Amino acid sequence: MTITLQSITKTNFEAILELKVAEAQQSFVASNAYSLAQASFNVEHLPSAIFRDDQPVGFVMLYDETQLETVPEKPDVAIERLMVDERFQGQGIGREALKLVIEEVRARNKFSELFLCINPENDGGEKLYREVGFVPTGELVGDEILMSYKF
Repeated sequence: MTITLQSITKTNFEAILELKVAEAQQSFVASNAYSLAQASFNVEHLPSAIFRDDQPVGFVMLYDETQLETVPEKPDVAIERLMVDERFQGQGIGREALKLVIEEVRARNKFSELFLCINPENDGGEKLYREVGFVPTGELVGDEILMSYKF
């Protein structure tokens, strides 16, 4: 099993739109259709498809302030969205995708940490994020817990 992050293209767009989380998880992450619409209007939102071998199985979107026209003095980067289709959960795909995102951000050599927010009811997601090295910052963003991975 090889996990990769790939661009969303005309040929895989429909398949990405069809990916869904389990019904009990739907309040934890926006739909891929909403995320792609958001990315089409905001240059700082960088979407990618998660593939297992040649099959799309998930979606991830970064928020990267270095993409803005006016870059802040200390730009932030965050995992804005991460989802694995319900049919492929529990197979280590999310963990491998997170590691790829971390390495991609680290390779840019522009950031000291990577952020994400998580719904406090998303126990499975929080467990996964902690296992790969994210820690709660003690801050809330709205009603979500802010977590950080330090490089």
